[in-house]
Amino acid sequence: MFVFRRIGRPYTFLFAMLMLCAVSAHAVQPISGILATYDNVTITDDDYSAAGGGTGDFPSGTTYDMRFNVGSQNNLYLTGFEIGEEVYNFVLLAEIINIERVDNATTTGRHHIVLYEQSSVSGTDVDLKPSYAHTMEEALRSPIVNRGADNVFANTGDDNANNNNIQRIDYIFPDGFPVFNNIDQRGFLIMDRGGNDRFKIAAITALDANGNPSEFTDPVTVLETDWGDSGITLDTVVMRGYTEDGGVQHPSANVAPQSLAGVFVTWQTLGLETNDFIYGYSLAANDVTDDGALWTEVDNPAYF
Repeated sequence: MFVFRRIGRPYTFLFAMLMLCAVSAHAVQPISGILATYDNVTITDDDYSAAGGGTGDFPSGTTYDMRFNVGSQNNLYLTGFEIGEEVYNFVLLAEIINIERVDNATTTGRHHIVLYEQSSVSGTDVDLKPSYAHTMEEALRSPIVNRGADNVFANTGDDNANNNNIQRIDYIFPDGFPVFNNIDQRGFLIMDRGGNDRFKIAAITALDANGNPSEFTDPVTVLETDWGDSGITLDTVVMRGYTEDGGVQHPSANVAPQSLAGVFVTWQTLGLETNDFIYGYSLAANDVTDDGALWTEVDNPAYF
């Protein structure tokens, strides 16, 4: 989602952790804090009523009143993060989010599962702090970190039926950019509510005529033990729906508070060298192939 670079240790930030953490050039690096501030939004245009998601916390037979931008602290905007005493700042946001989907037994089509930090849930009143994100792409391509896409690689087995059909997520810079120097200090930040998921990440090294990734580096694996705590805890509600034709998301799970976690993957960790040219990066589940040459084969169960 973001490109970050190191800027040193000029001052103390909100949620900064002062424990020194040595930077390893060939490893996924857990964050120790983030730099972020809430805005104050008074818009209520996206409020609506909708039936529950059908199972679990929000049964389909009940109508819930969904309110967004509740309270005075709404969207939490990320501006940087820390690894020990090193501060990294936000440089560039991916221009395009491409989600590669393959229909399966639980989900077909463009199914959007989005989580929001809650203000409160009382009876049929569901009050949420952030602004409404109509699609997973909108939630993913954003510096707002108190909402996001949920269960992106969970295609079966969720107790609240929050299953999806996503094989790969691409964060694309269509014009590309060169890998400049200090490749052990520049890279991509990935964040997760809970910090308990494994995934793989690869750099995109070529695009096809349609602007989709056609070549990748070999992927790097991120384990649940690699995440670092940001210092922020989120109490969230998960929503889901088919919103492409004007539908809305339906509340589907009321999740217990979890920490917001992050990992930093440098360009060097991804196997890149100075003067290489890249077009962003892609994420996939941990069980996909380790051969980046096969990352275009999203509909082949031998690799995905």
